[in-house]
Amino acid sequence: MLRWVVGVLVAMGLLAGAVPSSATSSSSKPVGAVLQVRRLLRTQASCSGWKSEPPAGKPVVLRVLDQPGLCYQLGVSDLTVQGLSAGVAKGAIGWVVNVGFNKAQDLACNRMAVRDVHKLVSVVVEGIALDDPKLNIPICPGGIQIGSDYITRKDAERIARELDPG
Repeated sequence: MLRWVVGVLVAMGLLAGAVPSSATSSSSKPVGAVLQVRRLLRTQASCSGWKSEPPAGKPVVLRVLDQPGLCYQLGVSDLTVQGLSAGVAKGAIGWVVNVGFNKAQDLACNRMAVRDVHKLVSVVVEGIALDDPKLNIPICPGGIQIGSDYITRKDAERIARELDPG
């Protein structure tokens, strides 16, 4: 199984939290895609995949971004947030998406991080599993960074636009 390396860079924390949902921004800009964090249960060779957001309260099988033939069986969403700020940067491991949280989202992520520290999880955006990092830090100081050695600049820019269309 190819492991993603999630850059836990200086001001960015790791994904983790336990709120199923409505920690969203109250601005008038478009809300953007939903970001979910789900526990990775196992990998498998085939999947049906989702064309859009899978239901937060049900386990799912999803394809993995840019990994043909690789699918993850994932548990229910441990964190579901929307209305995020997102940008792209070149990181030490390749292209990354820096995702910013508001206070409510940050609190939700911190609750999930405490519960899921040292567990394998996957970030899900628009029905595609982005990674399966191991959580190392039980906090999310203001946001997270999503990245891997095989995410392309085009992928990172698309994901950032989906999360933050404004």
